[in-house]
Amino acid sequence: MGMGGTRPLRIAFVGSGNMAGLHLAALARVPTAHQLVGVHDVRLEAARAFAQRAGTEAFGSLPAMLAAARPDVVHVCTTAGTHFEPARQALLAAAHVYVEKPFVETQVEADRIVAATASALRADGGLLSSEERKHIDDAISNVKSARNGADHQEQGDDC
Repeated sequence: MGMGGTRPLRIAFVGSGNMAGLHLAALARVPTAHQLVGVHDVRLEAARAFAQRAGTEAFGSLPAMLAAARPDVVHVCTTAGTHFEPARQALLAAAHVYVEKPFVETQVEADRIVAATASALRADGGLLSSEERKHIDDAISNVKSARNGADHQEQGDDC
């Protein structure tokens, strides 16, 4: 069963290279009901080939895929150094996001993506996951510190 037990999870891919192929193979072993609803790659022909293999639709732009396919989960399997923007866009579209390694390139990007995740959660949106912890732990600490600072400012400095 999928989200809420009523329908299959709607899964989309950003990137259609070797790592996306490994994710696709892994999904074949997942017992949770799921449906592949789209793939976007900057190389449209690669996206089309992957879509044919996966039994889904290829999209020429990420915003078009997110709007039309409305995925519950987006696997970001793009080239290293290009994970931040697709992950951010998917979170803003209220999808849960799985980001392949490396998670992001800088601590600033990690802070921004974790903050976007926190905002998405407050708006009943996405969660973020990655196998890599390099920047995530620091980013979570930074978001918590920023929240604590905002709480203290609202309550006054003598808290």
